[in-house]
Amino acid sequence: LGIPGEVKVLDFDSWRGKEAQTQRDEARAAGLVPMLEKDMGEVDDMAEAVLGHMVARKLFEREGDAEVSLFTESNGVPLRCRFDYLPREGGVVVDLKTTAGDASEAEFAKAAARFGYDLARYHYLDVLEMVTGRTADMLFVVVETEAPYLVNVIRLNDQFIGMGQDKALEARDIYKRCMASGEWPGYPEQIGVIEPPMFAVYEHQDRFERGEIQI
Repeated sequence: LGIPGEVKVLDFDSWRGKEAQTQRDEARAAGLVPMLEKDMGEVDDMAEAVLGHMVARKLFEREGDAEVSLFTESNGVPLRCRFDYLPREGGVVVDLKTTAGDASEAEFAKAAARFGYDLARYHYLDVLEMVTGRTADMLFVVVETEAPYLVNVIRLNDQFIGMGQDKALEARDIYKRCMASGEWPGYPEQIGVIEPPMFAVYEHQDRFERGEIQI
């Protein structure tokens, strides 16, 4: 997205060779992002698509800093976050997301719930306010990973924002309790029983209870 010096392009077919792995690791140690040359064409096309989107371009063209890390503490819990790009002014920050599916609002809502983007949104903005005093909203610029690399700019609604806040605060509380107790529970230590998900039930009914199987 026009930020120089972050990507190191390496001319290898894959990362399997020793020399490729060595140069990849050296690039990462230098704070760069190693990329195979064969993959850069697609990445460049995606970047052009983002910058060709009128709203997304304006968001990314504001003066700011890339890879900004913030550290603080809240109620005895150490907190940190790292913004891909943090504008120096204004009440809006941006998070760039790629999707192998489509970038529609309906599909991104599913991804946001599945991957916890609502939780991350609250955490980042809360840390930003604690460290800098700035209050901000977050917009998601979503770009598809297949041509024609369609782009959509999306905001979470108030209900989604509230859900993210609840999740983030609960996560901090769990972390604090685990740190104090030294116990980090996973799944229950008992035998679990599962039932078929509804899509499997419907498929079974279609095949066996509605006469689809013919002899």
